[in-house]
Amino acid sequence: MPMILVVLIWCLVKRQPPRSGLWIFAGVWMLAWLGVYIPWYFGAEYYLMPFTAGVAVLSGVLLVEIIAFIGNPRRIWKATGTITLGLTSLLFLATQANSYSDASVQLAQDAANTSVMEYVAENAPVGSIVLVNIQLANEYIEQMEFLLKYDYGRTDLKIDYYHDQDLEQLAKQYPEVLILAAHMENQPKMTVRMGLIDHTLEIWNSLLAYKIDTWKETFQVRRVPALVMIDFPRLICPVIKQENYCSPDSGLVNIQNLLYQWTVYTK
Repeated sequence: MPMILVVLIWCLVKRQPPRSGLWIFAGVWMLAWLGVYIPWYFGAEYYLMPFTAGVAVLSGVLLVEIIAFIGNPRRIWKATGTITLGLTSLLFLATQANSYSDASVQLAQDAANTSVMEYVAENAPVGSIVLVNIQLANEYIEQMEFLLKYDYGRTDLKIDYYHDQDLEQLAKQYPEVLILAAHMENQPKMTVRMGLIDHTLEIWNSLLAYKIDTWKETFQVRRVPALVMIDFPRLICPVIKQENYCSPDSGLVNIQNLLYQWTVYTK
């Protein structure tokens, strides 16, 4: 944003557009994608890659202009260019906090998912059924089934999502019924795609709780990475109020711990 404002003023003063015409392409590209993102409910960061490509092109065009008037003999332009470049560098450093948090979220999720899969693979009796408390068809179910069968060699296990099956009847049909329940707290809005939503998990777990109140908790794994998230899209919230970017329980800068947890229950 500092680069855009300064280059805009610079171009108005010299009455010439930027040297490269790519800024037109980049601007149209970003506006088109912005029209797609604004009404979109989900806001995972990697969905923004097309928009980021436009930002990269525009940044290159602007950087050439900034460097050009840093070499301007007039001190005011030289100072303005230097300050603008400094502010832009600081904003770039701020995005690195998000990158670190994204990596922390992904590693925590992968580690917990791996731990629960290893536990099931090593401890589930032959011919057991594994119910995952994700109460709709989800990629997690497919991936868990694939991993257990092909990575861990547990082709004897039946994997399904929990959708209010008769647990007593299943306990009679299978050597053991294992129920896997995920739990999350402080899930950031803008981060890597997680495939699960904390509020939805809370509802599903509350629906399951009274069905398994006498069951045993046989395994639990949790990861609690510390996150520093700077949600730049929230800057447009006063103008465009969308739940995906502007939830009331989130601020511009969030310093918090994500809780990502799996629990295994057996009869």
